[in-house]
Amino acid sequence: MGLHAQLKDGKSLRDGAFVIVPLNLKGVRKGEPVDMLGNRDCPQGPVYFDNVRVPDDYVIAQPPFYEVFSDQLLNLTSVNMGAYSVGLARAAFEEALRYARTRVQGGEPLIEHKNIKLKIYEMFEKVETARYYVGRSWTTYTPRSSLSSPSPHRPGMPRLPRYMRRK
Repeated sequence: MGLHAQLKDGKSLRDGAFVIVPLNLKGVRKGEPVDMLGNRDCPQGPVYFDNVRVPDDYVIAQPPFYEVFSDQLLNLTSVNMGAYSVGLARAAFEEALRYARTRVQGGEPLIEHKNIKLKIYEMFEKVETARYYVGRSWTTYTPRSSLSSPSPHRPGMPRLPRYMRRK
């Protein structure tokens, strides 16, 4: 487990460390996962520490590098969760669009009804807006060296890494 910790002599949150803490270390106990909405493949729950000593080998970042490391880690994970959420929203949009095109109500497909067409468009607009912001965040918070060549479809926009592209 990755842990952001404040150092004993630290005066602020900048004086912290990022530490890998094995869950089988003496004094570490995991609580039950919290039942909540969201990504259930990444369970969150309490972790209890009772006089735990973490060896120096498990320290990943400490002052003066901790602040930069922490910012980059949090930005990158937030952007990746945004991309995950946009993908999920896009799949929901495509399913709603498929349903609206195939379901017949009142003698015509749902997509032909004015209010349904408006709702489908609003969904599309929100998904595309979120997609734009995730792409913009990715290019802002990711070092340029990790991006591949610029996309021919969007001049000036770097190409997303292969695992983030649509198939």
